[in-house]
Amino acid sequence: MSAAGRTAAYWRRPRPSTPPLRWGSGLNRGAWLRVDSPGLVLDTVKLAEDSNALVLRLYEPYGGRGRARIELAMPVRSARRSNLLEDDLGPAGTDGSAIVVDYRPWEIVTLLVS
Repeated sequence: MSAAGRTAAYWRRPRPSTPPLRWGSGLNRGAWLRVDSPGLVLDTVKLAEDSNALVLRLYEPYGGRGRARIELAMPVRSARRSNLLEDDLGPAGTDGSAIVVDYRPWEIVTLLVS
């Protein structure tokens, strides 16, 4: 296996340091978020520091670019791009319960979803 193949296989494995999700009311067990692009990795799901928005942090580890569709099991009223400090950078594309984002090589994508 090539070095690129080993790197890709490493990033696709679940990381043992990731704490398990805690299920609360409002969502059924099962898939509630799906990223349709294998080139974009979901890393963080948390509440925003200064609002009730859900923060989704994704990154591109392979040096590729593309467009990803992030589907949520809940309706998306608003999706905004932000930086790591959660400063608003403008709207992200939405399509019903999905968010559509373009990404570049090694980019960290942060989204504020409400």
